[in-house]
Amino acid sequence: MRIAWTAHNLLPHDDPHPDLGHLARSNLLDVVDHVFVHFEGARAELAREFGYYGPSTVVHHPNYVDAYPPPPSQRVAREELGLPADGFVALAFGLIRPYKGIDTLIEAFRRCARDDDRLVIAGAPAGGVQRTLEMAAADPRIVLHARKIPDSRVPTYFAAADVTTIAHRAFFTSGSALLSLSMGCPIMGPSVNHLADLAGGHRLFPADTSVDGLARALCRARDESSLVDRVAIRAWAVDHGSWQAATETIANTLFGRTGGEGRGSRAG
Repeated sequence: MRIAWTAHNLLPHDDPHPDLGHLARSNLLDVVDHVFVHFEGARAELAREFGYYGPSTVVHHPNYVDAYPPPPSQRVAREELGLPADGFVALAFGLIRPYKGIDTLIEAFRRCARDDDRLVIAGAPAGGVQRTLEMAAADPRIVLHARKIPDSRVPTYFAAADVTTIAHRAFFTSGSALLSLSMGCPIMGPSVNHLADLAGGHRLFPADTSVDGLARALCRARDESSLVDRVAIRAWAVDHGSWQAATETIANTLFGRTGGEGRGSRAG
């Protein structure tokens, strides 16, 4: 039996016992035959955090182009969601959780938003986010859909948006970012870890995660929205990685000529 770990997250989100979480991963790396990561810089992070220098392979996070219906036009999407046709729309999509920095994003949006601009927060609440929900409800320019979004409706939200926001640094790999790019929608967020690997061609509007930093990035995304080529972004996501390619790479690595030898190698 061979043991492999896909290091999607370096450490768990909202871990009530972070020391135990770190120890569990450290112990896992002592016995794995191989580690799969989604971007080149992840190898350095594994070495820094855990002293792991054993066998590893980069497998780009697959796209979601074929996992959902094609996105509608922006005009149709905004009509369906009741959003202004001509305003700037930023999207925060996915579970509403404390670590995601939605409070800070709301403050940043208020600082730079015009009357027809909208921040759409779409996803089910999880954890202590009551203050976030109250902040969102207090501004009519913030559209709160605090519920799980059905798969059939997911493309509509990304099609309506000019940018998808990631307002925190507590990520290693971001499947949400790949989902956004698969829908042709650029990302606004910190240029670290996985997001740094996805940058280029107006795919990422870099932002630090302070209120000022997010506000500046939102303004830039609004000012440059006409320069975004959504068809090109979607095509890039297709080329970046598919589920079939990921499956073949993993199978070849574990069972083929590139399988690697031995258990995890650690410093010291």
